[in-house]
Amino acid sequence: MAKYVYAIVRGTHAVDLGPIGIDNCRVYTIPYQTISAVVHDCPPKPYQSSAEDVVKEWVKTHQNVIDKAVELFGLAIPMGFDTIVGSLNHERSAEEALISWLARDNDRILEVFQTIEGKDEYAVKVFYDRKALAEICAREDETIRRMKEEIAGKSPGLAHMYRQKLEKVIKSKVDDYVSKKLEFLHAKIEELADDVIVERAGKIDGDKVLLLNLSCLVKRTQVEALGEVLETVGSIPGFSVHFSGPWPAYSFVAKISSPAPR
Repeated sequence: MAKYVYAIVRGTHAVDLGPIGIDNCRVYTIPYQTISAVVHDCPPKPYQSSAEDVVKEWVKTHQNVIDKAVELFGLAIPMGFDTIVGSLNHERSAEEALISWLARDNDRILEVFQTIEGKDEYAVKVFYDRKALAEICAREDETIRRMKEEIAGKSPGLAHMYRQKLEKVIKSKVDDYVSKKLEFLHAKIEELADDVIVERAGKIDGDKVLLLNLSCLVKRTQVEALGEVLETVGSIPGFSVHFSGPWPAYSFVAKISSPAPR
């Protein structure tokens, strides 16, 4: 049998968490020095199903076990779904292979504990609507208003040329406005988050643009302040914000190598 690993926690003694795992498997801990792996016994192969609802239930259970580990042990380093430790060497067991991995990565695991303690991961997405911002600029910018008035008095040929010029001016105004908001957001988020991972951003659909797509590691004492900043940005006409969490710090545990059969 192999070991399905949910998380790594602090703990020196084996603990039985009961039948709370995937497919009601018994979940327990395997200790090594001051840390423990939260596991259940499983065949040495990935969990696979063509039924989407089955996979969703597995993933949900995986997360529920991590949440329970946090509740019991105070802190947990989450492992990704389907993290399975077996052994390619038949002279030792999967448990021995797992302990070998914990020993090999012990220093890095302790470092990650220090990094994420008292913090959670949050997803931050900031969107803007180019068309809406262009309309706002057209209404409120004095230069653009004057240009529109000038166009009204021009001949059709000149009016067309002036409209092209106007479109460029509006685009420039929108780009400048968005750039200033982006600069403000970067400064505020860097001030309030301990670490930030920048994910892919860009145009989504039509005039909607994903301006910022971030994974943020945030102290629990700073979450409210970050939420207030994002709420302020989301209230600006033409902007919207999606702020979700807290999540286990999946994005910030990359210092730990993946356990592999050895």
